[in-house]
Amino acid sequence: MPSGMLRRLAAIMGIMALVMGVLGLLQVSGYLGTQQGIRNAKLLFTPLPEGAPTLKVGPGQGEVAPNFEASTLDGTKRVTLAEFRGRPVLLNFWASWCEPCARELVDIYRLRQAHPDLIVIGINRAEPAERARRFLEKLALPTENTSPFTVALADPDDTLFPAYHGIGMPLSLFLNANGIVVAVHNGALTYDDMEELYSQAVGRQQ
Repeated sequence: MPSGMLRRLAAIMGIMALVMGVLGLLQVSGYLGTQQGIRNAKLLFTPLPEGAPTLKVGPGQGEVAPNFEASTLDGTKRVTLAEFRGRPVLLNFWASWCEPCARELVDIYRLRQAHPDLIVIGINRAEPAERARRFLEKLALPTENTSPFTVALADPDDTLFPAYHGIGMPLSLFLNANGIVVAVHNGALTYDDMEELYSQAVGRQQ
């Protein structure tokens, strides 16, 4: 084989090795996290509570929270919001880059421990699932191998945050057992705030 062709082949092999190395580094860093089994979230038909046919579907206070389907962060199943009807729900939009989210998640964990009836749904915004899982594992929670969430969901293409009219991060919505939005809050909540909004969620059922 001519020496010029050998040099070109060696250069191509070197470039391929460099690309593979960069991809490996991104994988380790979480920028190409494992997405196996995770599909994009999507909005679904929202059933109205029984006996309330005139209620509006929307993310505002007094409206029925839009139903959706999303994959769990581990990619093992799909979950819908409507399947949690009958229990008060806290929807929490978060991301690993959001510093106030990290502080708030510790208090969300406390709230969940104090109120076992509360369903806490964490929706991660457009991050590799592996990076999001590692972030949750490193939270300074009182008990190991626990989570601030009843269920942690992935939203790879960030479908749900704009659908819920999110402005700031974190975004929290408290729903009563009928799926009606009781409170919406953009920004971090204190634990006392959470307790107050939880009380409203369990006391305002139509």
